[in-house]
Amino acid sequence: MAGSQWNWSLTNGLVTSGQTTNSTNITWSQPGSPTSTGNIYVIESNQYGCIGDSSTLGPITIYKLGINDTVPATLCKADLLPVKIGATGAFEAGNTYTAELSDASGSFASPVSTASIAASGNGVNQLNTISLTIPFGIPNGTGYRIRVRSSIPTFVGDTSAAISIIKPDMGPDLTRTYCITRGYNLLLNYTDPTLIYAYYDQSFVPIARPDSVEAGTFQIIGTNAQGCKDTASITLTSNPTPNLGADTTVYHVCPGETTNIVPFYNTTGLTAVWNTPTPTLAIPGTYRLIVTNGFGCTDTAFAFVILETATWTGTVSSDWHTPGNWSTGKVPTDRTHVIITGLAPNPCIISTANAQAASIQVRNGATVQTTNNKVADVKGTCLTLPPN
Repeated sequence: MAGSQWNWSLTNGLVTSGQTTNSTNITWSQPGSPTSTGNIYVIESNQYGCIGDSSTLGPITIYKLGINDTVPATLCKADLLPVKIGATGAFEAGNTYTAELSDASGSFASPVSTASIAASGNGVNQLNTISLTIPFGIPNGTGYRIRVRSSIPTFVGDTSAAISIIKPDMGPDLTRTYCITRGYNLLLNYTDPTLIYAYYDQSFVPIARPDSVEAGTFQIIGTNAQGCKDTASITLTSNPTPNLGADTTVYHVCPGETTNIVPFYNTTGLTAVWNTPTPTLAIPGTYRLIVTNGFGCTDTAFAFVILETATWTGTVSSDWHTPGNWSTGKVPTDRTHVIITGLAPNPCIISTANAQAASIQVRNGATVQTTNNKVADVKGTCLTLPPN
C-alpha cells in the first residue's frame, strides 16, 4: 500500500538493508535446523499509523559449508591436499561434499581437479576431510582457488584465498660425453639461479662430488622457493684420453748444444702442439707439448732441457758429497758444471768417494782438496764453460 512502512525482525541473522521497505537483505549469523531457527517476521504500518498483523516467514533452513583449516598459500603439482570441511544445516540423504580446484584464473567453470565424499549424516556440525589431488600437468599460476559444495541441496560453500602453484621446469634430460679419468662437472648443466639443486646417482644416492664424476646416469632435483621440485637426468659416457706418459728431463753438457725433443713422446694419431716452433733444436729451457685426439680429449707433457751449474755453498760441511753444500741441493754428476767460490764458510774437500763433474771452475780465493786417494773426474770436453 502506498505510504506503508515495514519493520523486519529475524532470528539468528542481521538485516543489512531494506529495514523499512517491502523487501530486505539478510546476513545469517548462525546456521539453523529446519524447524527451530531462522524465522523471519515483518509488520506493516500504513500512512495513518495503523499497524497490521505480524507476518511470519519461515521457518527458514540455513546452510553453512565451510573450509575449517586455512588452505596453504602455495602448493606443488602432484600434492595431495586434505581439505577439512565443516557442514551445518539439513543436508539430505545421499548428499555428497565436493572440493574443487579452480583454473589458474580462479574460475570454477571447469575445475581442474575435484574430489568428493559422501556426507557422514544430516544435522549440524558435520566434520569431514576431502583429499584433493593437485594435477601434475596444470599450468603454473598464482590465481588458483579451492571451494567446497554440496549436492543435496545444491549449495556452494567457502572459497579459499588465491593459491600459488609454481612447479620448476628444468627442461629435457641430457646426454653428455667427457674424457675418461678427467672427471665431469655436473654443475655446468642446470644453472637456474632460482633453484637449489641436489645431485644423486641412478639409485638416488647423494653424490659427494658432483663436480667430478665418471661415466653413469645421474639424477638432479631442482627445488624452488615454494619447495616445489622437478627432476632431470644426465647420462654421461666416456671417451678415451691420450696418455703421453711422464715428463722428460735431458741434460746438456756444453753451452750451445741442442736436442731434438720430438721423439721423446709418441704422438701417432694425435694433433701435437709444442710451445716452441723448433722442438728439434731445443736449447736449455722448459717445453710444453699438448696433444689432442679425435674426441677432443687432451694430454700435456713437459720436456726440461737443462745445462746444469752448481755453485759450492759449503753451508753444511766441507764434504763434496753432502747435497746441502750445493746451490742445486744435490751432488754434482758428470753433466754438472761446478763453480767453487771463496765465499763459502767451509772449504770443498773430496774425501769419502770420487767426484764427477762436467767441469770445475775454481774462482779466486777458493780451493778444492782431495784426500784418502780420492779424485775428481772431469768428464766434459767443452770449448767454453757456463759463465755462472
